[in-house]
Amino acid sequence: MFGIVLVTKAQGQDLYLSVKGEPKEVKPGSSSIVIGSIDDDRKYLVINHQDTEVSSDYTKMNMKISANLLDLESGEFLYHGRNQSLYFFENNLASVQYKDIWGQYIDTSKFLEEALGQATTDVIDPRTRQRRFLLSLPDGQSFAGVQKDLVLSMNFSSASPETRLWRRSGETLVEVGRYPFSSGTLSTDGQYLTGVEHDYVQNKHGLMIYPVEGGASPERITITDGVPLITLLSKKYLFYSYMKTGGDGVSHNIRVLDRYTHQVVEDFKDVGVNLVLDQREKYLVSHLGSQGKAIMIDLESMRIVMEESVKYVKPGESSTETSIVLKVGKGEQFLICNPNGILNLLSAKHKKVIADIYVSDGEWVVVARDGRVDGTAGAIEQLEWRSYDAEGQITKRGSLTTAFSQSFTPGLLSALLKDEVSEASDLSQVMSQRPTVQIVNPEDGYVSKDAQVTVMVEAQPQGDPIAEILLYVNGKLVEGESRGFKPVNDRFAQSYTVSLIKGENVIAAKAVSIKGYESGRDQIRVQYHGMQATADLYVLAVGVDQYVNGAYNLNYAVSDARSVVRELQLRSEGIFDAVYVDVLYDQDANRQRTLAALQSIASRAKPEDVFVFFYAGHGVMSEEASPEFYLALTGVTQLYGKTSMLQAHGVSASELKQLTVNILAQKQMVVLDACQSGGAVEAFARRGAAEEKAIVQLARSSGATLLASTGSEQYATEFDELGHGVFTYALLQGLAGAADGGMRDKKITVKELEAYLNDQIPILTHQYHGESQFPRSWSSGQDFPLVLGD
Repeated sequence: MFGIVLVTKAQGQDLYLSVKGEPKEVKPGSSSIVIGSIDDDRKYLVINHQDTEVSSDYTKMNMKISANLLDLESGEFLYHGRNQSLYFFENNLASVQYKDIWGQYIDTSKFLEEALGQATTDVIDPRTRQRRFLLSLPDGQSFAGVQKDLVLSMNFSSASPETRLWRRSGETLVEVGRYPFSSGTLSTDGQYLTGVEHDYVQNKHGLMIYPVEGGASPERITITDGVPLITLLSKKYLFYSYMKTGGDGVSHNIRVLDRYTHQVVEDFKDVGVNLVLDQREKYLVSHLGSQGKAIMIDLESMRIVMEESVKYVKPGESSTETSIVLKVGKGEQFLICNPNGILNLLSAKHKKVIADIYVSDGEWVVVARDGRVDGTAGAIEQLEWRSYDAEGQITKRGSLTTAFSQSFTPGLLSALLKDEVSEASDLSQVMSQRPTVQIVNPEDGYVSKDAQVTVMVEAQPQGDPIAEILLYVNGKLVEGESRGFKPVNDRFAQSYTVSLIKGENVIAAKAVSIKGYESGRDQIRVQYHGMQATADLYVLAVGVDQYVNGAYNLNYAVSDARSVVRELQLRSEGIFDAVYVDVLYDQDANRQRTLAALQSIASRAKPEDVFVFFYAGHGVMSEEASPEFYLALTGVTQLYGKTSMLQAHGVSASELKQLTVNILAQKQMVVLDACQSGGAVEAFARRGAAEEKAIVQLARSSGATLLASTGSEQYATEFDELGHGVFTYALLQGLAGAADGGMRDKKITVKELEAYLNDQIPILTHQYHGESQFPRSWSSGQDFPLVLGD
């Protein structure tokens, strides 16, 4: 697969967005294809990946196919599946399930028939993913895509190319026609199917235009100066891309013909292969992978009005570059689907790429060209900004989290799809001010004889003074024994004494400046071969149904907390040596007792232990100059407009962070089933993004895995049918075994719980409420087993 860098200008310097690590060598004959599409109502984004590898002797092939589904209204990830592709079909999803061929090599001569020709196609509801009906194709025919209300199929076992067109009648498909080319494209009005009949012997290729409903003879336009590739028919023009070999090598061109006279209107040299029109048929967009550029043509003036770079870094021998351009929703935006999984979102209104989207194995990130970021921890950590010198050597690297506190924007994709674009931030200036950090002692690979080790960290400011140095052990933030900043020439030093667990310990340091600019992480590994300590589980569960202000009362918070405690106690046997549980319900769930319970756990827990904090009740953002997220405990009588009330009777996210840092257990999970007052939904709509940001910052800074019920412009929901809040109901199902994924080993890990909640909560809330609610999770620390499922 290619390494990729996406260029954006800043202060005359090129900064590139890249997948971390060095680009992998691509074997000749191999390819990577990414196909993205968005439904007409702009509610969902589908991204299908197809990676093909060919053996060195060309006798065998393997293919890895996966599908991803994102909700565009919330910007949330809905689904990831292997051996599967998704297509939109009549406001539903056509789910094509292939034979389980992931990573398996199959004889090249039989590959298409065996790998793709045995697929089944279900039509499912995109929200619930429940089957509505099965699309059955005759033997030998394989699903090839959907356009309008028509289904296209191909015969992979046929010696000659053939495309068939079908229209649904009830739960059966009625054949519309058969066409002598391997793939076809419907005209913009859906009345014609166009394709190419190739004759390489005489070098006479035919552009074919077939009426969908039949009756009239097809039109044929003979092409002799190049090889036609893709066709597109609009109301006024027939477009086709073609490949031509000349003295300067191979060029990929686009020709525009008059729809009726077939006369050449314009020829565009070396501009791309793909052909996509905006909804008004004013602009044509294409992409040329070999030169890494996207172009937009104004069809009134027949001039190129935009040309933007997408540069590839290709090691050694390259393979076929397949880039696809697709129209987004109503047709004012486009997706450029690149081979390595990064998609560029191009705006016709702004005539530029406004964002990049990256999806990989269930992780996703959106990076706006103005610097804003949204996504999951895993995907954000996979990308970085780079700067290069004239020889192509990397001169500077910067994480997407460099200015995370300013750049993280929940709901970013939804805003971008409405063309809400800001001025580009000076990313080069931000990178120049991020501090540097280094662990100077001990050295990487150090073997400690003691259960504690002293770590010396040095940091250097780059224009913006350093505010703090953070040290993480095995992903968890530790406080240690800090002796304060000490100047060492132009650097600052800080020492910590940290506790180790038996085996390998990963110690990482990060510096943060006054403006919130973060350094990259410096990391070492320390071995400790001491005695193996037993691991205990500590649980603190807080649930509030009864508030002093009865208007805020809830129905199932206490029941939720009790049920979670019961599941953890019942199912953790065999994983932990002992389980210690503290519970605080209703009038006992006040600030003083909550803080005391956390402090008590801090005095007892060891580094090897696991800590789980569960909260069910109200959660709220304060309205001060620097707002904070608060757990609104029983004594809070006014949720909004009185920060002093929250400070006196609630617990802030910053307090919760410090209290969890004081707990030595290196494996921690914080679960917040926090809802808004029903009368405050409108107010929450304004505060939702800020709350979501605060919750994510809590997880990022502490290193704990965080699972939270709330998200931007949403509210946690209680249902009488479930007897629980929907978030806790899904959590309980996951703990009971439904979250067991991967190897199906009955061990439920925190990352499996995270994936299960993200998948199921939108389905459950849509089923019971008619509107989806999306949880917010963040998991950058360790994965670890929590319970044994059924």
